[in-house]
Amino acid sequence: FYALGGGAPRKSVTQYEYKLKATECRACGRSIPEEANYCPYCGEKIK
Repeated sequence: FYALGGGAPRKSVTQYEYKLKATECRACGRSIPEEANYCPYCGEKIK
């Protein structure tokens, strides 16, 4: 039943981002992986 997508509660993308040790982009404010060199959303250099 779960394989068909029924019955199991869905988690938002934000919940998964925080589990990946997310940090925040200084330019756009979105959550990004801690080890990222560039923001995948706006392209800002992180490190």
